[in-house]
Amino acid sequence: MQLFSFLAPTAQRNVIFCFTNARSTFYTPGNTAPLLKTMLASLSTNDISFKKENTFCFDSESFRYLGALRNEIEFTNDEKQEYQMSWSTSVKESDRLINYIEKKLTVYHIDNGWQSIKHAQFEISYMIRPMI
Repeated sequence: MQLFSFLAPTAQRNVIFCFTNARSTFYTPGNTAPLLKTMLASLSTNDISFKKENTFCFDSESFRYLGALRNEIEFTNDEKQEYQMSWSTSVKESDRLINYIEKKLTVYHIDNGWQSIKHAQFEISYMIRPMI
């Protein structure tokens, strides 16, 4: 939550959410969604949106499958079909992510806003941590 306090309102509109290992939740954020919504609602700003449009769900099992194939591990046709579906779904999500970045996000330049009070508080607490 501290990270969000460093972002200017224009940068907060560029926040995206990516979830991995999403096959087990049918390529959705699963139980994380309500927790994340609660956390975002507790922030002092409402500029961080958590919607389907800026949320992307992937699964890495297809990469593990490719590694297993390379090591000559055999799979049934049903298993192969599941991994191919997982791969296809993750590719579609990757394409959707790239399109979203290209079309919806605005370029954000870090300016003197980093010299804010929040940044100073962060630096001080970071410096004293080893002393405590």
